[in-house]
Amino acid sequence: MSVSTEFFACYLTHSQRNRVFLLLALALFLTSCKSSKPASSFPEPSVSDFIILQLNDVYEISPLQGGKVGGLARVATVRKQLLQECPVVITVLAGDFLSPSLTGSLSTGTGDEKEKIAGKHMIETLNALPLDYATFGNHEFDIGEAALVKRISESEFIYTSANVNHLVGGKAATFFRKGMAVSQFEFISIPLPNDSILRLGLIGVTLVFNQVDFVEYREPIQSFANIYASIERSCDVVIGLTHLDRHQDQQLAEAVPALPLIMGGHEHDDTLFTIGTTVIAKANANAKTVYIHRCKWKNGSLEVKSELQHITDAIESDSTVQAAIDKWDKIATEAVGAMGYDAKQEIGHTANAWDGRESVIRHRQTNFGKLITEAMLYADTTAVAAIINSGTIRLDDHLHGKIHQSDILRSLPFGGPIVHAEMMGTDLVRVLETGTTSNSGTGGYLQYSGVEKHNSQWLANGAAIAPAEKYAVVMPQFLAQGKESNLGFLATLDIYSPIILTGVNGEEKNDIRDVVITYIRR
Repeated sequence: MSVSTEFFACYLTHSQRNRVFLLLALALFLTSCKSSKPASSFPEPSVSDFIILQLNDVYEISPLQGGKVGGLARVATVRKQLLQECPVVITVLAGDFLSPSLTGSLSTGTGDEKEKIAGKHMIETLNALPLDYATFGNHEFDIGEAALVKRISESEFIYTSANVNHLVGGKAATFFRKGMAVSQFEFISIPLPNDSILRLGLIGVTLVFNQVDFVEYREPIQSFANIYASIERSCDVVIGLTHLDRHQDQQLAEAVPALPLIMGGHEHDDTLFTIGTTVIAKANANAKTVYIHRCKWKNGSLEVKSELQHITDAIESDSTVQAAIDKWDKIATEAVGAMGYDAKQEIGHTANAWDGRESVIRHRQTNFGKLITEAMLYADTTAVAAIINSGTIRLDDHLHGKIHQSDILRSLPFGGPIVHAEMMGTDLVRVLETGTTSNSGTGGYLQYSGVEKHNSQWLANGAAIAPAEKYAVVMPQFLAQGKESNLGFLATLDIYSPIILTGVNGEEKNDIRDVVITYIRR
């Protein structure tokens, strides 16, 4: 939690397990606070009782777009500025931060000591911020069970989740942080101007997507509603911290209409809307923006004023957080070299900016998506079409001018093989329609080459795709295995085969990053 020195003893957080003990401790602390700070020095009624600083979907610790936007060191500065406005600032993150990123995909050490970074850089930076609360995003589970357990234990901030549990030996258990179980909810005690305490409940939930075998998933809406029903009498007000899609956040607001605020993530685009009296807010990914929620407890209800704050180069970087970022940038550069890549090597030049921004590439075709899929066709000369899910492309930035290996590595941090697939025309049209219509706005939106849509008809090499003909398509293995949203039927076709390619350094290797780097070079 973020509080001024005078308020530190007054502002406590506790989980269900130690609630009774800490409430007793709170009473003692409040006594000492009252004796050292008169009630008249609390904020005036027109000033916020507390502020919530919201982030979501943060994969990069450094600024983007040539340093112009984003950067967690700048967010830390905004947090300090808010503390000058109000002594109680709660910083939250609505899921997706441990993965994916180029740095997180790299390894440090050698031999038996070699270990994937797997989000460790994010934890150190968020601890320095400091972050107060987080819920799990679907990408937290990408890093594997052992790494996730380590990252949670390294966190100085608190996790909360009402619908995911750790599966141990096939039985539902819980994740632990510093010996304490990750709770289904959290209580936050906030001092008010009249010397009373506001009891704020915080519940986190995560969408069920791309499931892993070490996590038990429960339906998020009902799980949230069940926890809300169990704690509502113990709280003055409850708010949500969710990693759900927009439709699910709307369902949650309808299922629990008493919620004044839902702080969400997952879509990566900033949005603010209301369902009934519930405000639902999501900031842009990668800390390009943050939401600032100024909260006032008035007449038995919580008034929330939400402001979208753009994080730009007009904001100075906090030196403590920047030191953590600089450390990990150096580690990443060395790790890229150990993989056989040269992060600083120039591989090409473009006068026109390649658009990899998630707000664009998840909604329409871009020149960067075209370049990547053209590279795939260059690698598989027998294919007539290439497709790639935009969620594989994590750049969230423009590339222009000199292009370096590092630009492609950070654009495609997942890496992974591409495969040659054979499918009937009916299946190809189904894939294209689903990937560009049903999946619009998500990571399942498809970028493509070799095919185009003219009016309502799909064409391959300029001719209408014939339902009964077979077509060769090159795609990421991830897609062919049916792991993308709404495209699970691809796995049932069992139609793909691996491609043997020559990597950047001449070795046999099949990795989408090598494919694109080689294509740009040539």
